[in-house]
Formats: sequence, C-alpha cells, structure tokens
Amino acid sequence: WSIPDDIHAVLDLLKGRNRGRLYRLAPADFKHRATPQLSKATTSELVALLDHPNAWHRDTALRLLHERNDSAAVGPLRAMVKNGTTDQGKIGALWSLSSKLGPNDEVLKEAANCQSPRVREQAMAINAENAWLHHSGASIDYPSIAAGLHDDDKRVRFWSVLADGSYTGVRSS
Repeated sequence: WSIPDDIHAVLDLLKGRNRGRLYRLAPADFKHRATPQLSKATTSELVALLDHPNAWHRDTALRLLHERNDSAAVGPLRAMVKNGTTDQGKIGALWSLSSKLGPNDEVLKEAANCQSPRVREQAMAINAENAWLHHSGASIDYPSIAAGLHDDDKRVRFWSVLADGSYTGVRSS
C-alpha cells in the first residue's frame, strides 16, 4: 500500500521470500577477501596487527594476545608502544602490557611524553589504575605527571589529576 500502483505492477514483491531478508549487494566481478586465520598467527604477528587499519584485526589480535598470555609478547609490545605507527596500536600495546606484567616505568614515561594526546591520556589512566588497584604507587615520575596537569588536552589533564592524587612517591618540584 505504500508503493505507488504503477511501480507495484512491475515489482515482484515476493521474490526472494524463501531466502531470508538479508541481501548483499555487490558488483558482478566482486571477489571476497580471504578471512585471515589469526589463531594461527605468531605472537609477533599479532602484536604487529595492533597497527592494522581494520578494527576487527586489532581487536582480535588483542583478544588472542590476552588468551595466550605469552610472556614472549612483552618485548614486541614494548617496541609497539615506542615505534607504533598508529595511536590505536600504541594504546592497545599499553593496555595489553598493563594486563600482563604491568608496563615498566620507561614504557609509561615514553607514552606519557608521546606526541599524541590520546596516547598520553591512556598512559596517565594506566598509571592511575596501577596505583589504585595494585597499591604500588605511580609508575610515571612526578615531573611527568606534573607536566600532564598542564597539558593542552583536557582528557590528559583529567587523568593526570587522578594520577597525581594517587601518587605515593616523593614529590620533587
């Protein structure tokens, strides 16, 4: 009733009724991309996928790294934080390190001084979380936290305030 009669007369509205309601429209010469078997990828290949432009690859690589709990991933993850080409890759590596052994002080300091505000923000968030959950004190030195308090990015400042409040080390001016 919502289709005009002249269009309704030329359409077969019941066509495809036996095939469900989902249709995939694609050009005639379309070739499906092979689905990667990431479960067979090595640990270093999974870490490299953290920089992939496709979110499915990044998320699946992070999940597999977490499931494997392979200590051999620590070195490549630390390298990804330093040398990653995307913010998503660096952030994924930071959080993966945090869930494994906890990132070492040097990796967090490097991330806290990264050019990208999103990476700096996540470094401060991990630092504050480590202090809250593990009662281990801050991993980032106080001058880096203080620099975050005056950062141009408001999200970095927010997490720096939380990291500052949980800092248990000796403060230096």
